[in-house]
Amino acid sequence: MFVREREEDLQESPRYMAIDYGSKFIGLASFFEGVDPFPICYDRVENKDTKKSIEQILRLIDMEDVNHVVIGIPYLLDGKETGMTKTIKSFAQELESVIQQKNSKCKFSFQDETLSTYTAQERMKNSPLYNFRVDLSKIDSLSAKIILEDFLASQNPLH
Repeated sequence: MFVREREEDLQESPRYMAIDYGSKFIGLASFFEGVDPFPICYDRVENKDTKKSIEQILRLIDMEDVNHVVIGIPYLLDGKETGMTKTIKSFAQELESVIQQKNSKCKFSFQDETLSTYTAQERMKNSPLYNFRVDLSKIDSLSAKIILEDFLASQNPLH
């Protein structure tokens, strides 16, 4: 009975997926409260076709039982929107529409991703995990992880 109660608790816990949208690749990261100690780099999805990209993301959301999607939104340092901001908002709207049809309990949030790629590059240059080099095959998912870290910190400023 204890195990069953624990499983039910975990099902009710937030299960986040962060998205770092790029014109070539979409980086993903996840954090399952009560399971993961911190956000984890997930993978990246090739972004050649929006519909196919959304289908791949949707499969991962279903497979991982994600109930909260966090999408990184870039702004200029003065807070103004860029052309990419509009593109990402359009993508997010399309993704949200598809997900809401299948999973009405999934929440969506935006997180300012200003300088997340720069921060990812700096982490890579200073980490033995990446051989102290920028790894372009992993930078998208690391950027998504940073977006998710920032989002979680904004939700619970005491941590």
